[in-house]
Amino acid sequence: MSLKRFQLHLKCQRALRLWRDGMSFAELAGAAGFYDQPHLNRTLRAMFDALPSRYARAFPVQVVHLDSF
Repeated sequence: MSLKRFQLHLKCQRALRLWRDGMSFAELAGAAGFYDQPHLNRTLRAMFDALPSRYARAFPVQVVHLDSF
């Protein structure tokens, strides 16, 4: 894995940790360190072959933050 791809993977993980119910993808992109929402979408599509909005609409996503336990 290249260094750039690894860094993008870490950003994706950060986005999942920061994702809160009701948060827009634009807010999430900025909070996770992406340039903008399209950059977040392109990266997630490249890494996981799906847009986050597709999963958010079709399957309710619940991210459980282990630091809250």
